[in-house]
Order: sequence, then C-alpha cells, then structure tokens
Amino acid sequence: MSRNYFVSDIHLGINNQKKEEKFLSFLSIIKEKDTLFILGDLFEYFLEYYTVIPKNCLKVLIKLKELQEKGVKVYYLGGNHDYGILKFLKREFNFIIGDKYFDLIIENKRVYISHGDFIDNSFLTKLSRLMTKNPINQFFYSFLHPDIGLPLAQFFIHFSRKKEGNLNLKEEFYNFAKEKITKEKYDIVVLGHLHIPTLIKIEKGYYLNTGDWVNNYTYGVIEKDLIELKKY
Repeated sequence: MSRNYFVSDIHLGINNQKKEEKFLSFLSIIKEKDTLFILGDLFEYFLEYYTVIPKNCLKVLIKLKELQEKGVKVYYLGGNHDYGILKFLKREFNFIIGDKYFDLIIENKRVYISHGDFIDNSFLTKLSRLMTKNPINQFFYSFLHPDIGLPLAQFFIHFSRKKEGNLNLKEEFYNFAKEKITKEKYDIVVLGHLHIPTLIKIEKGYYLNTGDWVNNYTYGVIEKDLIELKKY
C-alpha cells in the first residue's frame, strides 16, 4: 500500500538543528513506492553556486536522494525562498520539478498542487519573490562569495517571511481553493506558504494546506480515499 505525502515551508537553514533532525526523522517514515511532494521553502534560502552546496542543506539532500534510490518518487515545487534550487535538483537529483503548480491524478482524484506564494500580493512576499525568482538578480548575486552571499540573503529573507495568522490572506487562499474546486472541478487543492495547517471540505472537494515546520510540524497524506492532515 503506497501513500502520497505533502509537506512545505520547512525553512531549513535558520540555525535550528532540532528541526533538521525532526524533519530527517519524518523522511524516514516514507517507504518504498510512496510519493513525496515538497511544495517549496524546504530551505530558508538557496542560491545555486556552480561548485558550492550550503552545508546546512547536505543531510536533507542526501536523505532525499536515498529515498529516490529506494523507489520513492519526489516532486518539488520552488517556493518564494528556495526557488534557486530548482535547476540544481533537476540536474543532480532528477526530481520531478514544477515551476508554479502540478495538475495530477492521484488515487483517481484530480489534484492541484502549488506553493501558493503567487496568491499573496503583500509587499514583503513580492520583495522575496523579486530576490529569489528574478534570474537577473540571481545571476549578479551569484558573484558574491558564498560565505558572504548566503548569510546575507538568509538575513534578508528571514525578515521578509510572511507572518502567520493573517486572516485576510487565509481567506484569499480559501477562495482560491474554492474556485479551483467549484469551477475547475479539482477534487483536491493542496497549498503551502500560509504556515496555517488547514483541511476543509468544500462542496465535493477538499482544500489542504500543509502548514509549516517553523511552528506546527504538519504534513498531508492522501491514501486511497483518505485525506489527512497530520502533525509529526
């Protein structure tokens, strides 16, 4: 029996060794033939250098590669913090990479999967996207030495993270999911970014927000007809 796991907004790399150990422990429950969907912001910030990998990424990347080699299919969507990792993962790890969203059939259900930062039009999130997703900014920033560039970027982007609990944004995400379900006929909409774990039935479908690993340590599971939001 295989399971589909959904997780986002882990934000590794902000000096939290316990969080890294906990996430590695979570990855250990994923078995052969399961599928893992990472909806973005696995890292607090990731800028691709041609010859350098940030040391705080290594343990998790090695574990993900081990899972893949055991038969776990890994899907990855870039968030507004770690968009710079996509080319690296596709080239070196051969993960299934999505730019903005996946539209998939999972357990005979049509599922829309996205990080969801494009729904958030707040100034701080726009600023974060400008830094991490603009190819020109990425190109010029890559000329900084990693010992300077990565800490500086992490410092900046740490303060640009959207604060949890924004009720207006929560409603915007709900309305986005509702439209996907009622008008575009998706059975399940899975989003991240919000840092608010959510599982709500909308007419005949479900809206699942995977929450985060900054405060909540939550993830979603789809297994046959079962849709769950769990805390690790």
